[in-house]
Amino acid sequence: MASLEARGVRTVAGGPFDVSIEAGRCTSLWDPSGSGKSLLLRATADLDPHEGDVFVDGAAQGTMEGPTWRRRVGYLPTKSGWWPPPSRSTSKGRAGSSTNGSGCGSTG
Repeated sequence: MASLEARGVRTVAGGPFDVSIEAGRCTSLWDPSGSGKSLLLRATADLDPHEGDVFVDGAAQGTMEGPTWRRRVGYLPTKSGWWPPPSRSTSKGRAGSSTNGSGCGSTG
């Protein structure tokens, strides 16, 4: 497993941000909406312009081509923005959707 470290990372939302995540650890970020959490994560995955340094197992982001880096560091947003949200008529009753109103993913 790889360790991840960000030093002095600045995005359009602010900074500098310093983050160090040990291999095998589960880490969460929380702060008010619009504070720059997603931009920090996108910068870490080399998807957005930024200043500062990011490392995986000591290897610097700037020493690798983007595709090579992104094979090691991924960003999985909660909403991709690639497709419009399904309408109620197309999503009702599909596996994984909540039809009982509980919001827990039960299908009935």
